[in-house]
Amino acid sequence: MSYISSLRTLLGASQLTTTRDGCRLRAEASDLDADVFRRLVGEGRAAAHTGRPQAAMRCFRAALSLWRGDILEPLELTAPLRDATAELRELRLSAEVEHMDALLDAGEHTHAIAEFRRLVRAEPFREGPWGRLMTALQRCGRVQGPLRRLPSTPT
Repeated sequence: MSYISSLRTLLGASQLTTTRDGCRLRAEASDLDADVFRRLVGEGRAAAHTGRPQAAMRCFRAALSLWRGDILEPLELTAPLRDATAELRELRLSAEVEHMDALLDAGEHTHAIAEFRRLVRAEPFREGPWGRLMTALQRCGRVQGPLRRLPSTPT
């Protein structure tokens, strides 16, 4: 019970209510990193689609800065939570790729190359980042043998 009392002190009595089944935390969408992350990714996409790569980069960077390790890592997840975390992981990967696309659109090809190399090391079986890395290499004038410069895939 001391944990509940500490939480009420930390969050405010109105944010934590006791029910027959336990405790319920009352939170607004703006209080949850996942909702803020989704909103920022949406704003980044909107900026990218309207030809504003600098604004898109800022939104994607802000969204990705919210990510700190694996989602709900120490918890044993139920099926709905596993689905939700998988969806967020996919959205994170999409946000990383779209952030790098904004880098390319803004003419920051050299920076994009470093980011795409990091991503293809982490996700070697995804074709999109590989193709975009080759585009970034080509845009930097590295048209001779761009595949030789790609990181090797793990075996």
